[in-house]
Amino acid sequence: MATVLKGSLCARTAFHPQGKAGHPHLFLGGVSHVDTFDYKPDLERHHGKPLLGKGTLDTFFGKPGNLMKSLYPFRQRGGSGIWVSDLLPHLANCVDDMTFIHSMVSKSSSHTPATFQMNTGFTLNGFPCMGAWLSYGLDRSISSYRRCRTARPARPTGRWIE
Repeated sequence: MATVLKGSLCARTAFHPQGKAGHPHLFLGGVSHVDTFDYKPDLERHHGKPLLGKGTLDTFFGKPGNLMKSLYPFRQRGGSGIWVSDLLPHLANCVDDMTFIHSMVSKSSSHTPATFQMNTGFTLNGFPCMGAWLSYGLDRSISSYRRCRTARPARPTGRWIE
């Protein structure tokens, strides 16, 4: 199936991939996006106020607290003018060599389904993730992508790097 899909994809594209690798990183429990590369000026304006919006706010852990601005000031960096916080001063010098995706939205405010959707496009697990699609787009097998995990599950499924 992948060969059939790959053949039809190559026939429809006007170019061949030039990249040799892609390295998507997902750090669960890592530093917040609003404290690093995702500048939200409205958070500064609405700091300390409750979140108001359209419809009902459905959260996983009960009632949310008030909005909070980043603890770190943001500045535009590099020739591209990407907003980066002062939390990452050395990494800020490399922004012109990095790719940022700021257009993602989620169907869920719960962390796990939103994480699945961010990586696969679906709120349920079991679908190919961004790394698999990068491998596919770079003319490799869609199954060439591996998931790294710190602990082996009791009943491992799929492919694991240990």
